[in-house]
Amino acid sequence: QAAAKHLTPVLLELGGKNPTIVTKNAHIPSAALRIAWGKITGNAGQLCVSPDYILVEESVKQQFTNELFKALDKLYPLSTYSMPSLEESGQTMYGDVGKMISVEYAQRVTDLIDSTCQIIYGGKTHKVDDRFVAPTVVEANADSNIMKSEIFGPVLAVVTVPNVQGAIDFVNTHYSSKGEHPLAMYIFSKSKEEQNQIMTSIPSGMCAINDVLKQSANYHLPFGGIGASGMNTYYGKFGFDFYSHYRGTLVENNFSTQKFDPTVWLTFPPYDGMKLFAYRCISKFPLILDNIKKVLPFVKVAIPFCAAMYLANHPAMVDMILDLNIKKILKWISLAWR
Repeated sequence: QAAAKHLTPVLLELGGKNPTIVTKNAHIPSAALRIAWGKITGNAGQLCVSPDYILVEESVKQQFTNELFKALDKLYPLSTYSMPSLEESGQTMYGDVGKMISVEYAQRVTDLIDSTCQIIYGGKTHKVDDRFVAPTVVEANADSNIMKSEIFGPVLAVVTVPNVQGAIDFVNTHYSSKGEHPLAMYIFSKSKEEQNQIMTSIPSGMCAINDVLKQSANYHLPFGGIGASGMNTYYGKFGFDFYSHYRGTLVENNFSTQKFDPTVWLTFPPYDGMKLFAYRCISKFPLILDNIKKVLPFVKVAIPFCAAMYLANHPAMVDMILDLNIKKILKWISLAWR
């Protein structure tokens, strides 16, 4: 409100439900490993760019979930957080799984796991009083409570879709059509065609292909959302540009007031049909230059080709060219200046 009152530019980085799309053309073990790491090691899911839910094609759903469970068991063994260790500081540690920011938030996340979804991994060793939520994977659908808001915890929701278009329709129908564009979107597919199809069909603030989170650690890339997930971008030069004002400035060094000066004649009244015609011709120059640029590649090929054809039909010219040297060229120049 304060910014609107003074017409001050605003940069907002908000959040949203970040979809992770796994297609049949993905490298499934790699996708599972990276998603598990990004969700749990990424501050126990408490990141605005954390993978929120997974849309996986039906044909690879079973394979993917099996690989996801393997990855979670490997990276975060149950034994490391089911029996926490006590640090010298008095804090309990749950292996490499972090804690929630507060007891209230831990309770909120566990409350999302209700009868509208089915637990398929974990979910049995939460210690809400100690702010700990165990890594959990649930099967959900569009009507599940866990799909109604950003999870922001170490819980992954898996939704099965028939194909890539089904994943696109799911996001656009339930979120994008309401202006709830994701801050980040993750695509796991080795197919360039699928990658482009998804990126052009689903708006998002950022996107990573075959990996998660790392786009937000690269200050050469703009960081920011779109729609409900934020506005404008920052990081590196992008942040500098946002907080800077680029002032367009023109300096005129022509002080002529004479009619015979074309700029004076064109700019100032009286205006007639001839001036209008001149204006129209000048306005066509950019279009003409654009058309010339289009044929330049052809010209670059055509000129050497024509020269080669000419020399092939006139072998004597080749000898003349080979006989050329700097002395002859200088002699021709001196004769031309006489």
